[in-house]
Amino acid sequence: MISAKKTKAFIIILLVLGIPGTVVFFPVNIDNRYTCLYHRLFIPHHLNPHSSDSSIANSHRQIVNPGSLTHHRRLTKEEEPVEISYDEIMARYVTPFGFLWWGSLLLVATGVYVWKKFNRSQRSKFVGL
Repeated sequence: MISAKKTKAFIIILLVLGIPGTVVFFPVNIDNRYTCLYHRLFIPHHLNPHSSDSSIANSHRQIVNPGSLTHHRRLTKEEEPVEISYDEIMARYVTPFGFLWWGSLLLVATGVYVWKKFNRSQRSKFVGL
């Protein structure tokens, strides 16, 4: 039989790994570009074609006088977001992030199940005295 200390540590590990994973990998469409919160936070330029190294290098090579109209336009220019179809977003989500979300849900469900079972067994020990 496993000791109570090890069981509690196991439950805590399952919940500490599962709950943040469930939140971060939850499937949500953000700006028609990102598939989950993790995708948005840790892979921000994944679908942005304007963030390539060559375009950054080319923009730095151009000399623009500060205060000129071109300089002002460059500072205030907002680029159009790249929109992707729903099917493509789902295809990009399911393979890398979908399995992580379901795995996180499984960790949380297992943690809750073991926790309830552990509490039931602890109560039955005290009632039996």
